[in-house]
Amino acid sequence: MPITDFRIAPTLLLALGLLGCSKPATESPTAGTAPAEAPAPMAHGDSAGLVVDAAWARPTSPIATVAAAYMTISNHGMATDKLLGASSPVAAEVQLHGSTDDNGVMRMRPIDALEIAPHGSATMDPGGMHFMLIQLTAPLVAGSRFPMTLKFEQAGEVTVDVIVQDGAGAHAHSG
Repeated sequence: MPITDFRIAPTLLLALGLLGCSKPATESPTAGTAPAEAPAPMAHGDSAGLVVDAAWARPTSPIATVAAAYMTISNHGMATDKLLGASSPVAAEVQLHGSTDDNGVMRMRPIDALEIAPHGSATMDPGGMHFMLIQLTAPLVAGSRFPMTLKFEQAGEVTVDVIVQDGAGAHAHSG
């Protein structure tokens, strides 16, 4: 159908041009700034609008049985989704934990689920919310990667690539 009203043609061309410049739903700008010795963690997305950025963990000693993993989960969708759990082949169990100050003593507590509102995000970082990797199957070695599958109420399972790196404490978000 030809466009006969030339007033809408510039708007249509602008919209098509912007669409061509946008990234697919599975890509996201790198949100984490990683140390120079390790590549920046990749973003992972799904059709429900969830994007996982900067998934990382610190290396462990050869005798460690637990570790922690960190990341940012953003919900670019139109509905609230709920993180119900996670799993990884590098650990017998993965739990979502929160840290609270209990009269000056920091305590970790398991969290059953985490709601992520539309256009909201949840950041797991040292000293805050994080994933506990319990009963490691092998040490986490700097420069290596491992998969972690996140289970969401609406989006289902989303598998992310976690990078093991030293000193990845500060994340600068860009976008």
